[in-house]
Amino acid sequence: MLLWELEHNLTPDGRLVCEVYLDEAAAECAADRRARALGVEL
Repeated sequence: MLLWELEHNLTPDGRLVCEVYLDEAAAECAADRRARALGVEL
């Protein structure tokens, strides 16, 4: 099984978070959603 990891510090307090997804598309959607919620342009 292949997993995709999304590591970021885009939390309100800037702490490091690691999220794991089952496929690349889900990881990419999560990254886009998280960035847009914080007003980051991709």
